[in-house]
Amino acid sequence: MPTTVFNYKDGKLTTNDIQLEELVKQYSTPLYVYNNDHIIDNYNQFMKAFDNKCTVHYAMKANSNQAILKSLAVVGCGMDIVSGGELNRALSAGVDAKKIIFSGVAKTDDELSDALNVGILQINIESEAEIYQLNNVAKKLGKVAPVALRINPNVDAGTHDKISTGKKTDKFGIDIDLAISLYDKMITMKNIDPQGISIHIGSQLMSAEPFVASYKKVAELAEKLIKNNINLKRLDLGGGLGICYKTSDSAPDVNEYAKMVFDTVGHLNLDLHFEPGRWLVGNAGALIGKVENIKSNDLKTFILCDVGMNDLVRPTLYNSYHHILPLNEINEYINADLVGPVCESGDYLCKNRKIAKMSKGDYFAVLSAGAYGMTMANNYNSRVNPAEVLVVGNKSYLIRKRQNIDEIISRDIIPPVI
Repeated sequence: MPTTVFNYKDGKLTTNDIQLEELVKQYSTPLYVYNNDHIIDNYNQFMKAFDNKCTVHYAMKANSNQAILKSLAVVGCGMDIVSGGELNRALSAGVDAKKIIFSGVAKTDDELSDALNVGILQINIESEAEIYQLNNVAKKLGKVAPVALRINPNVDAGTHDKISTGKKTDKFGIDIDLAISLYDKMITMKNIDPQGISIHIGSQLMSAEPFVASYKKVAELAEKLIKNNINLKRLDLGGGLGICYKTSDSAPDVNEYAKMVFDTVGHLNLDLHFEPGRWLVGNAGALIGKVENIKSNDLKTFILCDVGMNDLVRPTLYNSYHHILPLNEINEYINADLVGPVCESGDYLCKNRKIAKMSKGDYFAVLSAGAYGMTMANNYNSRVNPAEVLVVGNKSYLIRKRQNIDEIISRDIIPPVI
């Protein structure tokens, strides 16, 4: 099992000794459940690995519920945002603007203006055109924009193509070979202040080698820039640390990762900033569902449930694995597909897997669902979004109400001519 946050006690799947079945009785299904203690423990573990000599900016695209943002902000965590919406969400949750970094490849003038007006720490530039765009926006506001170039080192992260961001064929970042000339241009601009270098090569990295290769390139670039009298203050080394989804997975150790970082860039004596997302919240969450029916033919057994790809798209989008356990322990297994109600053949949680022999009415947990679950949920087939619950200590709190169909329908506007 990939995490000990959800485990059996007296045959009941629990977290912090709270039976998930009791949460189902309160909030129904589908239901996201997060363990706040585990999230904060992960943050503290990361900071300890770096001897508190770094700043963490949680990549809130992984899970942007304000309760989680607030909980992390309280212990000193900043945020990595990729949209104006995430900026507003972070500020609403009480995040200090001076701890916010803005990434993303297609920022609008309005988004850049808002970021400058609230005084965020850094804007990560993703293209040469964005330098001129931001300079113009900042000039109109009478402000100086603190920036870092997001470097594309052309390093293969060895992860899924859809979450790889550090190759020349990916849309992210600026060719590292162009960086020096662009920094030279930026220091001539009155409304741009180049303060750092940013890099992020992908998500769910399970090996240290891609990090080493890219950080060495960053170190070389930083040394050249410093010699060119570019007043660098910080290195934003991104996120990407993978987590274990399967029992057989072997994820990078955060202490070894920290040692590698110090070995490759520590000599530069620049402030270190990181953007972990999945690593903080992924294994802290589970998605609870209910078996609605079972059907079989001569080739397959299908367990039909109320959790659809609209609730958790990762299995069909990335062919990703999530460990699945019944809420009441079952020691008999069958080979089956666990599939949802959405009208797509790609609507499944697992296929051809040895899974507990569940019956109609049984409940189950999809583990490692704390990252890229609810943030990617949608209303396909006019299905409502799940509720979310946060477990803190031995208590649970509703942190997002279940959407209702009226909320979805009310957004439509029927013209009076129809």
